[in-house]
Amino acid sequence: MSGSRAIILAAAALACSSAAPSSMPAAAPPPSVVVVTSTIQAAVDAARPGGTVVIPPGVYRESVVITTDRLTLRAAPGTVLDGAGLTGADGLRVTAPTGARLTGFELDGLTVRNFNRNGVFLRDVDNYRITGTVTRNDLDYGIFPVRTSRGRIDHTTSSGSLDTGLYIGQSTDIELDHNVETGNTIGIDAEASDRVHLHLHHNLATRNAIGAVAQVVPGLSRTTTDGTVIDHNVFTANNAANPSTDPNDLLTRLPNGLGLLVVATDHTTVQDKIITANQTTVMAVVQLPPDIAAFDPRIDPFPNNVHVTGNIVTGMPTTRPRRTLVPRRTSCGTPPDSATAGRGISPTAPCPPPSRTAEHRSGRRRGAEQSALRPRSRSGRPGRSVSTSRRRADHCSLRQSRRCRGLGVCG
Repeated sequence: MSGSRAIILAAAALACSSAAPSSMPAAAPPPSVVVVTSTIQAAVDAARPGGTVVIPPGVYRESVVITTDRLTLRAAPGTVLDGAGLTGADGLRVTAPTGARLTGFELDGLTVRNFNRNGVFLRDVDNYRITGTVTRNDLDYGIFPVRTSRGRIDHTTSSGSLDTGLYIGQSTDIELDHNVETGNTIGIDAEASDRVHLHLHHNLATRNAIGAVAQVVPGLSRTTTDGTVIDHNVFTANNAANPSTDPNDLLTRLPNGLGLLVVATDHTTVQDKIITANQTTVMAVVQLPPDIAAFDPRIDPFPNNVHVTGNIVTGMPTTRPRRTLVPRRTSCGTPPDSATAGRGISPTAPCPPPSRTAEHRSGRRRGAEQSALRPRSRSGRPGRSVSTSRRRADHCSLRQSRRCRGLGVCG
């Protein structure tokens, strides 16, 4: 009897266990290391926060968007992201959702070339590093971080950009070191970065139109460039032609042959650097032109507390610049005359900021007919044409149009 009871109980237990609903196995977490086997974007999408994407050598024809925290991209030597013939604006775009921020991004290696706007674009990213990266012939900017913090960009090379090879804007606590900028309109541009120790050291800028610029421009959420340290750099032979022809672009006003230009910055230190063979001037510290400063009353147009020491300067210019920062007389404003120039006297009737469309494309090709009408740059790519440039319909002004285009907003 007891044996029969045991058999019945065992059968009942088996029946109950078989009748109980089985729980589905938990999905396996994404691997911490993802190796690219098809596209870089597919590997990025498969990676989890804190993971690494390994990119084997080869040419990848795609635009890549990253929205994952603490992601590392590690590219083998000979790895190229090529935008030739693509419609994507940026080669590598690292951005957070609206109102959020990304943290911990790292890019190690990778050549990014031939994109319609920027090679590497970062927005609202903290604690990042870009190292060993090469950008070539990306139409506007090579490396372009904006509204970022606590970043380092080192041992990169940028060439062939019609605006700037390495641009840093509206950012805090950024270090730029051991970078090479050549064949751009501007080699390095530090713009509207407030309350920041922006440290540029051991960089080389050569064969650009302008070696490096630290500046303030109107229309941004930040109104100063403060605490910039520029030391142990070499800015040499930056005498290439300035291809910008858009009269609403501040860049058009700048002469080529500038080693270093400091515009309306505060607490700037320039020390222990070599500036040589720049045909217009080795270094200039200037106010923001009054007609431009008039666009934004928040801006102090004068440089303050600029400290220059211990630099080596050779190859003093022997020719006059072909362009000038002093504004010319216009129908809607009167610039300072010789008696008031340099005193911050604003035009009597400031011109309104130029309007811009949401799809502003200064320097981009807009079809074969418009491309044929554009002046060609020194690299053979289309320059900026007055007739085909478009403007945003907002309060962005002058050079900020290209910043706004990347941000979708002015600030």
